[in-house]
Amino acid sequence: MSWAHATSKVFRLCCLVLVSFSSGVYATQEDHLPAPTQASTGQCKHYTKTKQVFFGDLHVHTRYSLDASTQGVRISPADAYAFGRGEAISLPPYTSDGVSTRRSQLKRPIDFAAVTDHAEFLGEVLLCNQKGRPAYQNNLCQLLRKNPKAAFFLFNSTYLSSEHPERFGFCGRDGANCLFASYYPWRDIRSAAQTYNDESSECTFTTFVAYEWTGSPQGENLHRNVVFATPDVPREPVSYVDASTPEELLNKLDSTCRVDEGCDYLSIPHNSNLSDGRMFMLPETTTRHDLKLRAKRERLVEIIQHKGASECYFQPGQVDEACEFEALPYQSFSGQFSVLLRDKPNPQSFVRHALKLGLGLQEKGLRENTNKEESPNPFKLGFVGGTDTHFGKAGGVEEEGFQGHGGAGKFPSENGLRVPDRIEYSPGGLTGVWAEENSRARIFGALKRRESFATSGPRIAPRVYWAPSPLPLLSTVDGLQRAQEGGTPMGQTLEVAKNAKTLHATVHAAPDYGAEKGRNIAAIDVIRIGSRNGLVLERVSRVFERKSVTRPDLSSCLTPDVTLHDVFEQVEIPLPTDQDDFAIYLRILEEPSCRWTQHLCVENAIDCSNESRSDWKHACCSEDVPKTIQERAWTSPVWVHRKP
Repeated sequence: MSWAHATSKVFRLCCLVLVSFSSGVYATQEDHLPAPTQASTGQCKHYTKTKQVFFGDLHVHTRYSLDASTQGVRISPADAYAFGRGEAISLPPYTSDGVSTRRSQLKRPIDFAAVTDHAEFLGEVLLCNQKGRPAYQNNLCQLLRKNPKAAFFLFNSTYLSSEHPERFGFCGRDGANCLFASYYPWRDIRSAAQTYNDESSECTFTTFVAYEWTGSPQGENLHRNVVFATPDVPREPVSYVDASTPEELLNKLDSTCRVDEGCDYLSIPHNSNLSDGRMFMLPETTTRHDLKLRAKRERLVEIIQHKGASECYFQPGQVDEACEFEALPYQSFSGQFSVLLRDKPNPQSFVRHALKLGLGLQEKGLRENTNKEESPNPFKLGFVGGTDTHFGKAGGVEEEGFQGHGGAGKFPSENGLRVPDRIEYSPGGLTGVWAEENSRARIFGALKRRESFATSGPRIAPRVYWAPSPLPLLSTVDGLQRAQEGGTPMGQTLEVAKNAKTLHATVHAAPDYGAEKGRNIAAIDVIRIGSRNGLVLERVSRVFERKSVTRPDLSSCLTPDVTLHDVFEQVEIPLPTDQDDFAIYLRILEEPSCRWTQHLCVENAIDCSNESRSDWKHACCSEDVPKTIQERAWTSPVWVHRKP
């Protein structure tokens, strides 16, 4: 039964007294949700049995997130969904008359999106801004209204950075007042998702009810985006104060989101590069139940967003130089606010480490117990990408004309709108899925089975099938059908013979044909990670490389016109006989293009010989800031297991 149906009439009527506060962060709407709909089973006119590619953004914040509201963001969940499907929205900062100074609009709509506002402070912020409420005169609430920036840092440092967070005193006994107030914004978030989900036969746009769990003990990022399959969701989101560890989060969600009651969800760890190795660290108290629950619910990981890439760690002397991509120079959230707290990134914070760790745990379990089902791999993770925008710009990933995303309390009004975001940040990425149609049931199903991939922005579309013997090229309909029948898609497990020495893949990588200035695929890498006797090894092989690569003119950021080509490859991967389990994925690299910072430098005609503004000088004249970017896509791994 849905929350809207389960909530008593008395409670719903009481919530109507919660009115919009003066800063305009929360808007009043009718206490009404559209009726839940049935899961789609071929309802869309554009249904394809062999599946088609869809692109979306599963990491979007609006005014209901504290770090957005304290920047004066007025963009609602409805605005974010409208933006994702192609409509223009207004951005901060605003004039004294409340008029926006900027507008933004996607050049191409995306296919699906999820607004993931922080569950923390939903009720607190509402109570702090309601005149006449007891909390209004509280010192913390006064600080929030008078000095939002200071309040942002105070709220985060005393609440989200604590190992054992507690609600503020004005929330009342057991936090009841704030929990009660959180219903109002949570209802608006759910309502917007229902309103903007296209349930006609056109299926132009899909939305998901979602939120972010924001645990950052000691400033180390453990954040998760929780995405629900249907509108039947828990009464309120489980926040960091309700569950202060990932294990507690999953257990509490499982008790409040039951499949037999129409609720299903995925928990997606994000931005692991700022976790100082803690994102994939299992506590000593971890039980077999916890491992199984992670394997069941955390089937995906965000590998790219506007706070950097989390694929792999690069350091001088490393063989895989492609790991040096949108890397942040610090290991946790604390480092971005003070150079005194900065340290080199922790190699254990990256997704490739998690894949290795998972294989090692799986192998250890198999050695100790012959029953494969008793050896769960908690890090069997498919890949997704997102923006983590705090301006509601769902899918806003263009390098040219980048207006910033406002993450981590970046205040655009103080920035003079010259350099719109931290130099080390980027526009973020997208999630791609292979699904039969653009509906909630089919998109969520693709995510759940990990038939997903991530891109750093361009709509590169990789497809791959794996098998013990050669598969046909994917260049024909017949070849695709045969590959689907005889091959294993990304995200799945493939068993091979005990004595198998090779694995075969048939690959199709399509460039972004819809971009204003398309670029060809420059290279394709295969990353193979194997485990044997507690030792985990990795190998990076380049299986395709374009002979002649087109590069941009840095003085204008223009590139010569090129004819775009799909890449079709048949790949043979050696499988060392002394290893039983492998995780294998593809990384597809695009031809180089100008990074967003270089686009701005060209647009503003910055002359490094006499430029005096420090922000521009660093962005345009520092050798530490890359001039170009080699955009890319990552396919979810396939897990290969030798038969006993």
